[in-house]
Amino acid sequence: MEKFRNLVVEANKHYKLADHMTYVSYNLIKELKILLNIIDNLNKSMERGVEALLYLDYLYKRIDRYPDNFDERLELFKRKSMARYKISPEHILLMRELSEIVMQHKKSPMEFVRDGKYVICSNGYSNMKTLDVDEVKSYVLKAKVFILRLNNILKEYDANYRLSKRGIEKGRSFVLC
Repeated sequence: MEKFRNLVVEANKHYKLADHMTYVSYNLIKELKILLNIIDNLNKSMERGVEALLYLDYLYKRIDRYPDNFDERLELFKRKSMARYKISPEHILLMRELSEIVMQHKKSPMEFVRDGKYVICSNGYSNMKTLDVDEVKSYVLKAKVFILRLNNILKEYDANYRLSKRGIEKGRSFVLC
């Protein structure tokens, strides 16, 4: 349970950093390169959230393995855990999109700023991804819903854990979901 809690705390930390950079730091420095740092922190936040929920399922033996690769984790999460935790399919799409942007940035031979947008070029310049502030703000707002749901799940499990501890101490038994 401690690992689950630590993953949720880490997801919150990365989300808060992305949120702060979006609404405070960017407004102060007006540098579009910060958008990549925001995307990277949002991606890490969403990844830690998925890891936390999958770990919880693994802990309660709802899944039999815990994959090392994030793409495999995301597929397993989509198949087994998404409905249980009431996570919207929109969040899966957001995770894929953020992951794609981060990978494209790592492989990119060239990036530049043009007309208030940050442009990430692919090899051969056949595929270009543009980022602007409004798009990144929409990513932050979508991720916020996921992070709030993750925090609510943590609160539910903490409450159930406290109830079960209290029940054991008094000779009662409770069933955890």
